[in-house]
Amino acid sequence: MSTAAAAYRRLDSKPTLSEKTDSLKIRFGILSPYDASERARQMAAMPVSTFCGECLTWAGQPDPENDPSRIREAFSGGSVGPAFDQAIGTCVLAGFGEAPDTTRKWVIRQDVPNYLITDILRVEDRSVLKPLPRGATAEAADLNVYGNNWRLVRFASRVVVDEQSYTNDSWNAIADAAKQQGRAVRRLIQDAVYSLMLSNPNLFDGVAMFDAAGHGNLASGGSSALAAASLATACGVIRNRTIQPGTGDIIHLGLSPAVLLLPPDLERVGLETLRLRMLDGVENIEPVVESRIGTAGVLDPFDRKTTRKGSATNWYLVCDGTVAPSIILGFLDGQRVPSVRQFVLPPGLGQWGIGWDIQYACAVQALDYREIYGSLGA
Repeated sequence: MSTAAAAYRRLDSKPTLSEKTDSLKIRFGILSPYDASERARQMAAMPVSTFCGECLTWAGQPDPENDPSRIREAFSGGSVGPAFDQAIGTCVLAGFGEAPDTTRKWVIRQDVPNYLITDILRVEDRSVLKPLPRGATAEAADLNVYGNNWRLVRFASRVVVDEQSYTNDSWNAIADAAKQQGRAVRRLIQDAVYSLMLSNPNLFDGVAMFDAAGHGNLASGGSSALAAASLATACGVIRNRTIQPGTGDIIHLGLSPAVLLLPPDLERVGLETLRLRMLDGVENIEPVVESRIGTAGVLDPFDRKTTRKGSATNWYLVCDGTVAPSIILGFLDGQRVPSVRQFVLPPGLGQWGIGWDIQYACAVQALDYREIYGSLGA
């Protein structure tokens, strides 16, 4: 055993799981040494073979004499494996958390209990209070329930890191691989949303989500190009939304546009148009630039075959999803972040390695047309 390792054992007691995890996080570059304990910093400074030997010894397990065997035993057993599992999970979540998500403000999230086909039901806002004479009974509310159904789909990926990467202390590369998987999950969410939106699915009424005649929320032709006038028209369509249930009542929904979705080619025009609106004292609409609705398009993550494309001129105006949702995302029973699991390649495959896989389940469905407006821009 090295002098540094021996000194470490003489000075300290058995390392805790938290200390081992923090030492790996320091190696991965996701934890500052200044935010860790002194012993975690000591372990992070050790060569990986020495670190593994320390963990094996304090776990009461035999310490092989050669470095490759020492690394295998430590990561395969309980001495380092649980700490690696937690550290890798932190890397995946770091990538997931730092990746941009252009759907945050306008797409609502909802938990789904299982993988079975589930109904998404909404009650249309038809509530009306009427005069109640003395001694009379209030009329029953007119509840119009509508919706659609969906089913969660499970997605997964795995990464295997071979023995050489650990022996060479390639920790930054390992951390990058884990972060990339986290970012991939974030991309998956957005791919699902924009692929659905560009497919223009039929809604509860049998009419496409964007339909000029049936829903009045699709503009085309020269006047639909993004400008102050066309944006004002879109805002007017959303703000003027009402429900007329056939009783003579006119129910004003009071919708307000919150997000302007722009392809990259329209970013400058969109920002300038919104700036002029703000100077005029009109409401603040958030510009969101999204390449998936542009000419690059997006691959449908559910069938992995269909590529749907927007254009350099199309744009969309949507309401805040928490107030007036048009598209909904579903997640399995509250699991809104990816789950991570460590594994070791079984003997007999001709290669030793450890790795991790991630799983993520989601579904997406269109709810309503009144809260969204689309323009082809040409």
